[in-house]
Amino acid sequence: MNMSIRENIQQVRENIAAAALSAGRRPEDITLVGASKMNDAAACREAIAAGIDALGENRVQEMTQKLAENAYDGAPLHFIGHLQRNKVKQVVGKVALIESVGSYELLEDIDRQAGPRRRRKDQEPLPRRAARADDHSAGRRERARERALL
Repeated sequence: MNMSIRENIQQVRENIAAAALSAGRRPEDITLVGASKMNDAAACREAIAAGIDALGENRVQEMTQKLAENAYDGAPLHFIGHLQRNKVKQVVGKVALIESVGSYELLEDIDRQAGPRRRRKDQEPLPRRAARADDHSAGRRERARERALL
């Protein structure tokens, strides 16, 4: 028997609560992000109505189509996939969070596109993975890191 979106979200919330409590954490401090890829706008709206914390999209074309259909209204939208540099303009300003950045060049493209849309004071950056020493020069990494925290 297939579970409804509401039932799935409820089951996941129960699993999160159990895991959080066993780890000494508060369940309400954990954000449930539903991957909406290959689901239509109606399914996204159903997930929002069922209490999902945020929706995550990993395909720019699909995200753009669903934005036009107001699929994400009522929940923050995260970009959860590999973002290509040529798609930055289509994503920046439309999502609340880009969950991964694969290179400093991409980070610099995002920074340029964001321009005046800098991070609000109430937004906290996610923990970052340390860059490998051979990725780029130390100075370039430091400048990119500083801009990411603006």
